[in-house]
Amino acid sequence: MVFLAIPVMLLLTQVISGVHITWQRSILPPGVSDVRYLNASLVILSKSNRWMSQAVCAIACGQHPLCVSYNYNGGDAVCELMSYNPYTADPNMVSAPGWGHFTVRFPKLTQDPSLCSPGSVMLPYDHPVHAKYHPEINLYTCSNNSWIFSQNTLGKTNCRLVLMYESNIPSTSVHVVSGDVLTYHNVLHQCLRYSCLSVVCFLTLDACWMKNHSHISASLPIVTDPRSMYFYTYCQ
Repeated sequence: MVFLAIPVMLLLTQVISGVHITWQRSILPPGVSDVRYLNASLVILSKSNRWMSQAVCAIACGQHPLCVSYNYNGGDAVCELMSYNPYTADPNMVSAPGWGHFTVRFPKLTQDPSLCSPGSVMLPYDHPVHAKYHPEINLYTCSNNSWIFSQNTLGKTNCRLVLMYESNIPSTSVHVVSGDVLTYHNVLHQCLRYSCLSVVCFLTLDACWMKNHSHISASLPIVTDPRSMYFYTYCQ
């Protein structure tokens, strides 16, 4: 189960290499917003002084090369930079009065055919919540897979890669980038070269494999796999 997030009451945005990002507050069901991610081994830096506002804490996280989320206590003016952001239910995310846990959310890109070469389709995708954003990541890729064009002929022209955590599909025809073990964004950016339709990444290995089909196109079941995340093409 993925943690829910609600926008910060005071809209807090940053610009990283021209990209506007918004920090959002994590909540625990059934709606507890005073939470703290407790794992001392993942705290990069803890700061506390009277000038430590939430905005300063957010900026510090955005500028740190390893920070992907932060805990903040306004009453005590404490900021904890975290090197991890839980994307499924985690016992370390606990109710903590006065605390808030914040994570970054990037705006979804819309279709822009001019960004891809003729004969291919733009596929925006969501940035994984556990990974640090890097300016060279465009948050879209291109593909010329025939299944996408078959969807276009049905009037489904708004296509994107949807991200599912802890998911995989059983398949024997996995298309592996020959001789390469690449991170997810490097693999996604080679999607056009291999006409990919989906990508499976194994988080423990920091490695991904492209597939020229998906559970939708090949009528395959989705299986639970705590080690992996699954990007698949969806058109509407």
